[in-house]
Amino acid sequence: MARAGKRRRRSRPPYADRPYRCNTSRRLVQNRSALLETINGFYAAALDRLPVGEMPALVPRLLKAGLCVGFSDPVSNICSPSPTTTTPSGARRSGRRRRRQRRRGGGGGRSPGPSRTPATSSTGPRPAPSSATCPSPRGRSRRSVAFLTYYFRYLRVSEALEYLRLAGTDPIVAVRLILEDRSYSGRSFSFASRTTKTALKCAALAACHPKPRALVNRSYSFASRMEQVSRFLAAEGGSLSCTAIENISGLLTKRRRKLRGLAGVTPPQFHLELTRPPPFVPTKSLQSVLLDRVYGLYLDALARLPAADLLRRYHRSLLKAGHCYGPFRDPVSNIVLNTVWSEAMFPPREELSVAMICSRSLVLVACRSLRGLVAYLRACFDTISEHQAMRYLLFTEADLWGAIEMARGEGHAERSTVTVEQESACKAAATAAMHPDPDAVVNFLVSTFPVLPLSLRTEPKALDLQLISQMLMEHCSIPHGAAETVPELSEEGSKVLSWIQSDFKEEESFVLAKVNAALKKYTQQTGGPAYELHVICGLNRNVGKSFVWGLHYGPGHMHPRKIQDSHINFLASPADSHSSDAVPILFFAECSNIEDVNDESSCWPIMGHPAKGRCFYCENEGAKIVHPDSEKYNAYDIAFERMACEDLGGKTVDDSGDWLITGSVDICEEDCIHFDADRDAKCAEFLNARARTVKGPMLV
Repeated sequence: MARAGKRRRRSRPPYADRPYRCNTSRRLVQNRSALLETINGFYAAALDRLPVGEMPALVPRLLKAGLCVGFSDPVSNICSPSPTTTTPSGARRSGRRRRRQRRRGGGGGRSPGPSRTPATSSTGPRPAPSSATCPSPRGRSRRSVAFLTYYFRYLRVSEALEYLRLAGTDPIVAVRLILEDRSYSGRSFSFASRTTKTALKCAALAACHPKPRALVNRSYSFASRMEQVSRFLAAEGGSLSCTAIENISGLLTKRRRKLRGLAGVTPPQFHLELTRPPPFVPTKSLQSVLLDRVYGLYLDALARLPAADLLRRYHRSLLKAGHCYGPFRDPVSNIVLNTVWSEAMFPPREELSVAMICSRSLVLVACRSLRGLVAYLRACFDTISEHQAMRYLLFTEADLWGAIEMARGEGHAERSTVTVEQESACKAAATAAMHPDPDAVVNFLVSTFPVLPLSLRTEPKALDLQLISQMLMEHCSIPHGAAETVPELSEEGSKVLSWIQSDFKEEESFVLAKVNAALKKYTQQTGGPAYELHVICGLNRNVGKSFVWGLHYGPGHMHPRKIQDSHINFLASPADSHSSDAVPILFFAECSNIEDVNDESSCWPIMGHPAKGRCFYCENEGAKIVHPDSEKYNAYDIAFERMACEDLGGKTVDDSGDWLITGSVDICEEDCIHFDADRDAKCAEFLNARARTVKGPMLV
């Protein structure tokens, strides 16, 4: 038995190749203890800097309302006058009043309790906060953890604790580490972000701060006068006088700039050079972050495809076979090439024109495509784990060939025969991605594509899909027959299909009217050009308190409630743009679920997606709607604040609705919208099985 144990230990990969385990009970206790010790040190340092001898009232107020979360270093955040801090002159007057009352024997002055222990002289050392003077030591760590978990999606509490320990318990440094680990290139921390403001308020609410809204306003006043306040805090060797406290308090009570005016302000922590361990991203979070990145690639692919061809022909082949793996370094070009090839080789029996692509369908093809990329990498290298493959793809923006080069650079050995390796890797990718005909796509990518004309093998930037499709038809042999026999739909299965497609068309008509009304309103508000719809590419009709669970289409589907709202993503182009190179712009829209109410519809363009705007209801639904980060919309703050107050039915930031979609990539109702009776064997099996579970009267 001992030998077997030794063999198991030897077979494990080196520690550097294994992802961190931050969710074990021992690790959680270690991280919490380290955080509390460091935070108590921050409060001790803050007491050393404050003139508590002249202003003893600062001690209980600092311990009650001082927050180490903010836009400067933790000690400066604590030292900055809190919303409950009085001015020095007011503190002196209140102190004299209490002393007079005590001398007279009046009961008006409250006797000093344990939390009001007087400090030593203003020049001597201050006592460190003890359990008697710190009413809620664990609440202090909750503040920093809450700030991170409400700022970042897919960040669990155990991971936030790990990042805070690595960052020395400075939340802004932890934000910087997470941005680097998640490879958010070109996306930095912004004071102008609504997500930042919500995260700060949630941190205050999670720690039961007495005045959370006032604290947020003071923090933003600090940010708008960062240089001036920092000079006061750094003066006199770090020790603050009563005059400095009064000056800082005066600065923070002045009228501050609007949120948008803080876009160019950067926290000082982002100017420091960091020394830290290797990247830390747990596998589950890594998969979720990477899936968001791949989903963004599909939005780019939709923007590249001409609207007329996309809505009439290419929508089906993109969702069925438009995967990210392929001969090009640009994954979007691979999506387009695979889409056009699949449509040219396997045209459907009947065309279905659409104006909307379902959110779930788009997330499913992104999830399947990601599985294909991971399978391709692991087929090329024997020693790569799933975690390592996803990490390479994250840091190369899902560039398969860049990920292969990165794996080579880290010493992973490839398989010996290049041709066999490429063929087996393509087959593994196509199978994992649930391609409708894996053998055909492997033959195309391995044997046919390398001998195509150079003009077609050059990575397309400006796409002439007509020419590409024509050249593919000339040089590619059309596979005969389907990859597998398609079973015939039963009578009940045909009724289920009609039901699903009818529900989809009804919803599409509703959303189309809402989007056109929102675009018209946007044009009137901005005085700009009119916009033409390219495609609707995301929908969640379940935004509101009365959350509804159920299927979206077919028997047993849910009916969206009229008291709820809808969140929509769509692509649109200026109507006066005659250039074929003009790329459609991604928009976000919010509208009422009441059919005849269009005045309340609003939309905003989203530049440089993916944005980091959050929405509780879209995340809970598993819909990857891209939200703006600088606009107010339903559920951008209130639901998260209720969650921070533990007033949302026990839901926490660790809960996510992603499992509704990513937990299973099997065939679902949304796949059947684009059903092709000649090739979709799995959809036919699903429809027949679905019909058997439905009661007879429902299909009449």
